[in-house]
Amino acid sequence: MVRIAAARVYKQHGSQLVLNNVSVELHSASRLGIVGRNGAGKSTLLRILAGLDAADSGGLTSDPPSLEVGLLAQEHDALPQETVMSYLWRRTGLGTVAARMDALEDRIQGDLTAIEPLTETVERFRALGGGDLEARAAEVCDSLRLPADLDFEMSALSGGQRARAALASMLLARFDVILLDEPTNDLDFEGLAQLEDWIGGLKGGVAVVSHDRYFLDRMVEDILELDEHSHTATAFAGGFTDYREAAELRRAPAAPGSRPLRIGTRPAATAHPEAEKLGGERGAPGSALRRTRQEHPFRQDSGRAEPRLEGELAGATPRPTRDCGEAVGGLGPRPRDRAGKAQRRHRRAPRRRGSEKG
Repeated sequence: MVRIAAARVYKQHGSQLVLNNVSVELHSASRLGIVGRNGAGKSTLLRILAGLDAADSGGLTSDPPSLEVGLLAQEHDALPQETVMSYLWRRTGLGTVAARMDALEDRIQGDLTAIEPLTETVERFRALGGGDLEARAAEVCDSLRLPADLDFEMSALSGGQRARAALASMLLARFDVILLDEPTNDLDFEGLAQLEDWIGGLKGGVAVVSHDRYFLDRMVEDILELDEHSHTATAFAGGFTDYREAAELRRAPAAPGSRPLRIGTRPAATAHPEAEKLGGERGAPGSALRRTRQEHPFRQDSGRAEPRLEGELAGATPRPTRDCGEAVGGLGPRPRDRAGKAQRRHRRAPRRRGSEKG
């Protein structure tokens, strides 16, 4: 069942185009990774899905309309004089709900029309885990080796402790759909394991922006790539490795006489057997994402061996590209070819006529 869907979203920041005709759907069991270079619009898309920013055009729907969507964004600085407990109230979305509940309780003394909105707010507070937040926070923070005193100011924590406090806010959150923006930043191996266990146990949909390719391979089942030039989106089935292989195959010129192959969805039974391997086994027809057919420029990166192909696909020659720096997903640049230089450096110089023997 589709829980939240954005259709043909267009967004500009001033004169800068950020998102161009982007569509995405999140189901109750979706595990979606969003990748792209910095500035491609990944965080903006998350904010639109969370209802924090409005698109210039396009639609956003949720089912049910009361669906709780939580965005746990990158956050390096807490508010001035904010305590750990206050930080957790705010990051889990419960701080705003609790403030509204207090205001309605004061208002109800002389205005009986506040009874219905107060009842709805109390139900939301309970659904988000407000009733036992402080007890759960003490347990989670203890497991993360944070100070037992949750009234300790965030500004006094070390960088590693602030990263664990951000992780605690994720572990305590209770949303129907979770949107995560670079959740693995600054986490140690223990914290990363706890994050992955938490995501694995969630019943609602998850969309995550991350440059950690290994985290994406373990945790997501679909990839949405945002292109930095066209600002359009292309969907791929599978984790990061599946996405990268499919993207490389998409841009490679087809071998003469080979059969056309659609990349990004599971191939039909009649497709080439090697294509079935590259299509990814985790994707399925009617996947959680709306596949777009629009082509886009995609820079080639390296750091991994090229996929080994046989049969008709073995004749596909990668398109020559230039060294383009950091690639999508945080991959490094293609190393320069130093073999040619070594050969030229050791090439024998031509003899002069005067030095030739008899």
